[in-house]
Amino acid sequence: MSRRFPLILLLLLAFWVGASYLQFSVFRLLMIALIGLVAASFLHLMLARQRVRILSPTSPNEVTRGQMLNVLFPVEVRLWLVPVQVMIKAWYGLNESVQKPMKRQLQVTAGPRETKTLVMQVEGRHCGRVEMDDIQIRLRDTFGLFYARLPGAKARFSHEALVLPRFEVETDIRDWAKDLLDEGEKARQRVDERTDEVDTIRHYRPGDTLKAIHWKLSSRQNKFIVKQYEMPKEVRFCLLTDPTLPLDRSMDLLQRDRMLDQRDHILETMAGFVFFLLSNRMHATLVTFHPDKMVQKSMQVDHLRHFRRQLSLLPTEQNLPLGEQLLQEERVDTYDYYLLQTTRLGEATVARIKERMRSTRGIMLVYHYAGQMEQDTADSLKSLTNAGVLVRTVPMPGRREREVELNGQA
Repeated sequence: MSRRFPLILLLLLAFWVGASYLQFSVFRLLMIALIGLVAASFLHLMLARQRVRILSPTSPNEVTRGQMLNVLFPVEVRLWLVPVQVMIKAWYGLNESVQKPMKRQLQVTAGPRETKTLVMQVEGRHCGRVEMDDIQIRLRDTFGLFYARLPGAKARFSHEALVLPRFEVETDIRDWAKDLLDEGEKARQRVDERTDEVDTIRHYRPGDTLKAIHWKLSSRQNKFIVKQYEMPKEVRFCLLTDPTLPLDRSMDLLQRDRMLDQRDHILETMAGFVFFLLSNRMHATLVTFHPDKMVQKSMQVDHLRHFRRQLSLLPTEQNLPLGEQLLQEERVDTYDYYLLQTTRLGEATVARIKERMRSTRGIMLVYHYAGQMEQDTADSLKSLTNAGVLVRTVPMPGRREREVELNGQA
């Protein structure tokens, strides 16, 4: 029953008093009409529960951070003559660590034999999963006297989406990635120019360089013969990231939101590196552990979304330390260059990076920090620089504009 129903009862009581004590026929007629209205509203609502159909919500599976996620609820009314009101309430962020708790409410009046679509908008605020935690669907009769809740709405209409990091390439990222790119180009040229380790020979194909032609054998056979090298000619980059921050569910909303902004900045920095490497047709391999190992490798910029999806799936609270990632990755494969990204730098991680530096062509370490850097961390970074590692430090932003926004909503 709605809030209007007590008023209806008071009117019925007033009409009954007028009909019984004042003996006015008009009160008797009004009382009968009001009882008929209540009965018709109740029967209409019971019929609406059977004839109103709400289809499963549809929404994009992925959105970029900062974009709005539009969730569509198609409502189909199979009633005759009388419209019905549909109300949908949904809650997001109750059980998630990357979404601010929020409530969304929609209401529409659908006429007989009409189909309408309700659009619920949810902001993709931070990288990660966005999931509808709870949903309630109510139907109300035309006069708003009764409402009925559709059972099992949470199980039928739940959905989730993935918020991907952006990949804008900032000036610093472009310069740092260019340092790696220049090293990779030099290494690729060295591979192209070598004359040993020939695995086999084959006939010339369009696109082969002149440096690959076996001139002596070509002169003997009077046709171009190309040297096929044993090792692949692409230079491979391995990307590892550890965006762990001291997040805690007991934090207040403003502090946690600021921390998640910093995590987004870390993931988007890595996405910018991936975009720059793929744009220059470098072989990039992103390896993550959460906790199972996931590998994404490509040389095509069209596959950038796969890398962004893998970054957004990283857990919020805790990730495998960078040193452990290097240890597990070493057991499977080796690469020419490494791009490492972390927010914490322990002794074991420093030792593993130095050890890996002896068996690879180059390593770049991007260290993200907030506030003032500790002296122990500065000494560790200096020792890595002395070992030949390209060290880059990135101060994490505070996002003052987000604080103003949250304070305005409080």
